[in-house]
Amino acid sequence: MGRSGVKEHRHLMMIRRSSSPNVVPNCYKARPLSPDRECDILIKVDGIRFALHKDLLCARSGRIRRLLNEHGAPGPSCIELPDLPGGADAFSLAIKFCYGIKFEINASNVAMVQCVAVYLEMAEEYAIENLIAYTECYLQANVFNSLKDCVQVLTSCKRLVGLEEVTIIERCIDAIASIVCCSDIKYRNVALHGRAKEALSESTSRSRNWWTDELRHLPINFLKQTIHALRTKGLQSSNIAEVLMHYAHEALKPYSLELAGNSIPKCKEKGEGISSREHEQRIVLEIVVDLLPTDHGIVPISFLCGLLRIGYALDTTIACHMELEKRIGAKLEHATVEDLLIPSSMSCTGEPLFDVDLVQRLVANFIQQDAINSLSSERKSAQQLDDFESPIRLGMIKVAQVFDSYLAEVAADHNLSPNKFVDLMELLPKDAREHDDGIYRAIDIYLKTHPMISMEEKLRICKCMDSQRLSQEACFHAAQNDRLPVQVRVQVLYVEQVRLHGALSTLSINDGLLQALHTAQKMSSTAAGRISSPSTCHASVQQENDALKMEVAQMKAHLDHLEKQQLCNAPGSRKKANSVKRLVRLVSRKVGRKKPTKNDNTTLQGTGSKNSKPSKTGSVGMGNSGSKKSHRKWVPHKRKGSVP
Repeated sequence: MGRSGVKEHRHLMMIRRSSSPNVVPNCYKARPLSPDRECDILIKVDGIRFALHKDLLCARSGRIRRLLNEHGAPGPSCIELPDLPGGADAFSLAIKFCYGIKFEINASNVAMVQCVAVYLEMAEEYAIENLIAYTECYLQANVFNSLKDCVQVLTSCKRLVGLEEVTIIERCIDAIASIVCCSDIKYRNVALHGRAKEALSESTSRSRNWWTDELRHLPINFLKQTIHALRTKGLQSSNIAEVLMHYAHEALKPYSLELAGNSIPKCKEKGEGISSREHEQRIVLEIVVDLLPTDHGIVPISFLCGLLRIGYALDTTIACHMELEKRIGAKLEHATVEDLLIPSSMSCTGEPLFDVDLVQRLVANFIQQDAINSLSSERKSAQQLDDFESPIRLGMIKVAQVFDSYLAEVAADHNLSPNKFVDLMELLPKDAREHDDGIYRAIDIYLKTHPMISMEEKLRICKCMDSQRLSQEACFHAAQNDRLPVQVRVQVLYVEQVRLHGALSTLSINDGLLQALHTAQKMSSTAAGRISSPSTCHASVQQENDALKMEVAQMKAHLDHLEKQQLCNAPGSRKKANSVKRLVRLVSRKVGRKKPTKNDNTTLQGTGSKNSKPSKTGSVGMGNSGSKKSHRKWVPHKRKGSVP
């Protein structure tokens, strides 16, 4: 519609007529529009009769014009409008529009006015100034750009009939989804451009999801459509979960406190009916459970346990219970003892009987999911396997710790049978617990609460506890616990005796090892003071051997020179050379017993041994007394003489 049309409608709202239609309930008489004109049509809506004028109504409404043509009888006409949207209140507004009387359209009645306008066919084909165009103008200008007004329009449509022929609901839901997604994108862009979430001001953080408080006023059927629209437009699952959680807190009152606390809803007496309010809350809970995101870690397990607790109180469907149990079991490692203490639906006494069958199903779901995760981890490599199994193992340990605390709580229930208590203790595998102290504590509480059970039942209960997995403190307490059977206490004493004997043996061995280690360290420190460094010793020996080799080489050269002169000299000169030879042999013996070095090929096998052979070098071959005689013949001296 153009601007001229909008101006015409605004001008139409300012028109005032001197007369107005009369609403005359349960009678056929009506005061005339003016002194000279009488009413010529009577319209009945929801038992209320309106005396009106044909020409004014037929000029605006195509439906009334068609009904009058079908009536065809002369004189005053009487028409009944069944199933008119909004009833008599909506029809009175349509009459005011036909008579040009000013009335206010707002977010609370615009849907009703548009529905009645569509029903009466007050469209442009019958009049340029029509009620459908007027309501459409108001929606575009005031409603579709305001989240609060959109929610108010949808709230007014809760009990309105005839909405199938208009698209106001779909357009309001689409407008809500667009406003919410634009707000979320704007916030993320602000955080992305240099403003970390920690640095955001308190007002910004508080107004981040301001729309969650507005959406809590929506009827549940419209909320379901809105959530689907938000998912289609790409809103994050965490924001969707926040909307649903906030909605559940408000819609499930007075049970909303159970979602955050640990109090127990009151059970209904047998045969007690359910009120309309509780029926609506049951529908809300089932739809919220169906809409909650399935992403891991988004919905807190305490909230899921609270929904399950309320579901038992409101008697929701089995499918709703199973869905909640499946989700809780998948993240059971994050649960607390208070989350698992859900009262049984059969208990209506002051001290409730907890639903242990429910906890059995939750633990079974967790073990099944744990087995699936372990099976999928077998396909990974060895390094990846260790990294993958670590969270699984930690999760099982956490569940065992929480479950042992739960056993201690339910063990005090006088209505818990020994068979059911044993079934609970045998739920988790043996390797799930680091020790059996929690099992012993639960057994002790159960035996204290149920002193009249038989000895066979006591022994069967105590078999669930491994005495070898008890800590020293637990063993000390169990050995003095008169509530335990004698056989169990004797077994605990034997285990503790074996443990102490092993500890003493280990202590003695450790003392001997420490003493030997101390002695070895003392001896090594003493020897280190006596022995010099191997590298220093090797360098000294190498230097000494090199000096001796140089001296022998010089003496060999001098000996060769003397032997050459011997051929030319007299026998007296030979005696002199012989004396020099004896001196050389003496020095050679000394060189032959030189200290071996790391680089020498000669091994120290003993001087003058049979396996030792003379070296071909002059330094060793000439000085060995066991070597062969020289090829030169030795001539004895005829007279004594000294070597000069």
